[in-house]
Amino acid sequence: MNVLNSETKQSILLDLVKQRLLPICLSIGMAAIGTLLGLVPFVLIYLMAIELLNPPIDRNYIWILAAVSVAAIFFKSLCKSLAISISHRTANAIICDVRLAIAQKLNRLPLGYFNQNSIGQIKKIMADDAENLEEALGHILPDFVSVTTLVLLTTIYLFTVDWRMTLATLAVFPIALAGQAWSVQAAVKPLYKPFHDSLEDMNSTIVEYVRGMKVVKAFGQTATSYEKYENAVNRYHKIYQDWVWKSLPGLSVFFVGITANIVTILPVGTWLYLSGSIDMSTLILFLVLGLSFNAPLSKLMTILSDGYYMFEGMKRIEGIFNEQVLSVSECDRQPKDSSVEFRNVAFSYNEKQILHDITLPQNKEL
Repeated sequence: MNVLNSETKQSILLDLVKQRLLPICLSIGMAAIGTLLGLVPFVLIYLMAIELLNPPIDRNYIWILAAVSVAAIFFKSLCKSLAISISHRTANAIICDVRLAIAQKLNRLPLGYFNQNSIGQIKKIMADDAENLEEALGHILPDFVSVTTLVLLTTIYLFTVDWRMTLATLAVFPIALAGQAWSVQAAVKPLYKPFHDSLEDMNSTIVEYVRGMKVVKAFGQTATSYEKYENAVNRYHKIYQDWVWKSLPGLSVFFVGITANIVTILPVGTWLYLSGSIDMSTLILFLVLGLSFNAPLSKLMTILSDGYYMFEGMKRIEGIFNEQVLSVSECDRQPKDSSVEFRNVAFSYNEKQILHDITLPQNKEL
C-alpha cells in the first residue's frame, strides 16, 4: 500500500487509520454495548432487593430478573470479546501499514537524515512507537469508550434514583482529579519528551556497542565504549526515576481519593435511611454501584496517562513522514555521451550553504 504519493499535507498516520475506520467504529460500538449490558445486573439486583424487602415476594418475577441478569452477563462477555478481537486485528493491520509507509519514506530521504538520526532512533520509531499504536487502537481506544460510557451511564442512573446519594458518591472525586492533574503537570508533560529522547539515545548506544564490539576489542577500547553505554543507561534510569518520584504525590492523592467515597456514602446513606428518606434497597444500590466507581476511574486515569506517552511516539512517527524527500526529475533523459558538466551547482549541509554557483568546464575524458 503506497500512501506517500499524495502531496496533501494531511497526516499520513491519520490517513492510515481512516482507511480502517469501519472496523474501528465497530469495535468501539461493541465495547459500548458491552459496557451497557454490564450495568444491567446491577439494576436488576436493585429491583430484586426492592422485591425481596417488600413481601409478599413474586417468585416468578425474581426468576425472570435472575435469568435476564445471566443473559446480560453472557452477551456482555460476547460483545467485549468481539470488540477486543476486532480492535486487535485492525490495530495489527494498521501497524503493518505504518511500518511499510515508514520504510517507503526512508527510501526517499537524503543520506544527511541518517547522519543526523541514529539507527537506535529510527529503530525505536519503526519498532517501539509503531508497536504502541497497537496498544492505542487495540486497548486504549476501546477501553476509553467503555470506561467513559460506564461512568456516564452509572452517574445518570444514580441521579435518577437519588440525587443526594449520588452527590455523596461523587463528593471526593474532585480531590482525586486534582491529584491526577498534579501528577500530569509535575511529571507527565515535562518529562515525556526527555524520556523518549533518552530511550532513543540508549537504543542507539546499545546498537553501536554491540555492532562495534569486534573493532572495540581489536583496538583495546572496551573501557571507553562501555563507559558511553553506561552513561546512556544511567541517563535513562535517572529520567525514569525522576518521572516516578515527581508523579508519586499526585498519584497517591488520586488513588486515595477514588477509594475514599465510602466515607461519604456510608454516613449520608445511614442518615437518609434512618430519617426515612431512602429505603434499604437504595442504600444497598449505592454501596454496590458507588464503590464500583473506583475501578473504572482508576482505569480511565491510566488510559489518559498512557495516551500522553503514545502521543509523543506518534509525533515522532509523523516527524519522519514530514521530512523533506529528495527531489526526483519529472522527465528522465538518457545521456548522449560520458561527459560530465557542473553548471551553477550549490551544496548545503542542512541550512548552511557550502558551495555557491560552482561551474566547471565539461570533461569528456571519463
